[in-house]
Amino acid sequence: MSYHYFQLVERLRVTLHNGVTTARDLMGVDAGVRQAVADGLVAGPRLLVAIDMMSQTSGHADFHLPSGVDLTPLVGGSLVDSVDEARRRTRELVAAGADVLKIASSGGIASPSDQPEWLGMRTEMIAAVVAEAKAYGNKPVAAHAIGYAGIEAAVEAGVTSIEHGYQLDDTLRRRMVDQGIFLVPTLLETMSDVTVSPVAREKSVRWHRIAHEAVAASAAAGVKIAVGTDAGLSPDHGTNLQELGLLVRFGGLTPMEAIVAGTRTSAELCGLADVLGTVEAGKIADVVVVRGDPLADVESLGKPENILLVIKDGAVAVDRGGFLTPTP
Repeated sequence: MSYHYFQLVERLRVTLHNGVTTARDLMGVDAGVRQAVADGLVAGPRLLVAIDMMSQTSGHADFHLPSGVDLTPLVGGSLVDSVDEARRRTRELVAAGADVLKIASSGGIASPSDQPEWLGMRTEMIAAVVAEAKAYGNKPVAAHAIGYAGIEAAVEAGVTSIEHGYQLDDTLRRRMVDQGIFLVPTLLETMSDVTVSPVAREKSVRWHRIAHEAVAASAAAGVKIAVGTDAGLSPDHGTNLQELGLLVRFGGLTPMEAIVAGTRTSAELCGLADVLGTVEAGKIADVVVVRGDPLADVESLGKPENILLVIKDGAVAVDRGGFLTPTP
């Protein structure tokens, strides 16, 4: 396991150096990693961590294999099968330092025991997580929700964000707008062929097509769109800003709207809009200087060579452009 920590350190550095100064980790790293970054022990974006993801048995976090091998602890999931278990696990995660709670209200693509259209955690269980998260620090709740049934359950329960949201319809979009629920479409994930099995690949082809067809309707309906990528599962760490070009290509956003999705709206989702997300007096100095005009070519932001300067917390993280090189 120690090897993976060294991989993690490199992934954090690469992500920061490619223009991401704040990130949510919704399944995997613990509060100690967040603190190590905050204290400057390792370079990386400031982190909001979920620690792990909750689902029911045979849900998206359940990695029991037919052979009898249980990979669930290695994947980083928690299995809860009642309202009381959901409440207890939420409090345990808060005590462990979670900034955000992650639940799975639908099946998934990479998981071995379910399908994306299957209902995952039921509304009453999700509502219990939402209630506990509110009571213990008013923490946001993110819902992995791909199929309609899972999205509906999460929306009814009052989550903060829908992650993926591929099978949204107009009724659910209106409810998300009315309730102020964010959508994180994870389009970059849909561009990758990397899957864990032939079964997952078959699911991937179908659901990624649905994702591309749905995101424009969500944007047009006024759903608040934030940026996330599932980096590490399929897209590589450090490619995160390629998501902006995909929001333009498939979502119909303008380049400026995509940039706002990745800055101001994402800061709102993280509960940090009062200190991050826009360049204003009194806010934290997070600034990214890029080559060229991203309003003319937003896809250029997804290429590391175009990220010339990254400033986080007022300090230079990377200076590819040589702006701070002393003059001889």
